[in-house]
Amino acid sequence: AYVSGLPEVNLVLELYDGAGALLARVDGGGDGEGEQLGPMALPEGESYLRVRPLWVEGLPIPGGTPAAYALDVDVGAPAPGVELEPNDEPANAHAVSVPGELRGHLSSVQDKDWVQIAGRAGAEIDVVVEPVPDVDLELQIEGQAPRNKTGPNERETLTAKIGDDGTLRFAIGERPRKAGPPPDRHKPWVVRVSPK
Repeated sequence: AYVSGLPEVNLVLELYDGAGALLARVDGGGDGEGEQLGPMALPEGESYLRVRPLWVEGLPIPGGTPAAYALDVDVGAPAPGVELEPNDEPANAHAVSVPGELRGHLSSVQDKDWVQIAGRAGAEIDVVVEPVPDVDLELQIEGQAPRNKTGPNERETLTAKIGDDGTLRFAIGERPRKAGPPPDRHKPWVVRVSPK
């Protein structure tokens, strides 16, 4: 789902299940910026999207605007080679074969997309993540601290061994920015994995 921005309004896009439980929330843009959610694996039954302004505790609720937003929702079978949310935890990692490729989006600076590779224990794997414009990517192997070898607009790489359990899990994330406009979150990251 994608919602276009509104002038001087910081929008939030939320997904709820049929019982009203929050499944996902994105607020990666600022005033006037759009928000992108997903692709998501939806539960059985109905689901609902809510578009609202950002509410900050202790501040007045923002007023309305005469401008209209556009909400685009694409519902269908998962596309091959595209990550599905939720995958913010290692237990929900998206499986990728070796060699293989996966595309995904970081919906906010807090978003982490976990990927899992299965293979022979001890085998070395090369991972390359193509850059997202204006995003300083970082990679994190499960159980280790995030690492960032390059800067914004540059590819990140790592070489790692598949664990004794036959899996390697790593996350693609974003290093927080100190300044500058928010990145275009329509642009996907692309990860390629190959044997060393």
